[in-house]
Amino acid sequence: MPATFVYARIYNNNFTSLPCPLFRLDLQVDGSFVWQAPFHPDDHLPLVDAEHDVGPLLLQILKMGLTAWQGRR
Repeated sequence: MPATFVYARIYNNNFTSLPCPLFRLDLQVDGSFVWQAPFHPDDHLPLVDAEHDVGPLLLQILKMGLTAWQGRR
């Protein structure tokens, strides 16, 4: 049976809502933020907003149909 899998990558919500020391935005006195994460500074991080991006993404996949995505990511 044909299937389509969505790799959502990294949810940016994790950086603003979890009290985990590896994924945390710390508000500074001057209003800026310091972000701590266990990634190399040159790594590309495709962020996804779980609340606003996933639904429209899935809707577009369904509109395009299964044949548009066979064998593709």
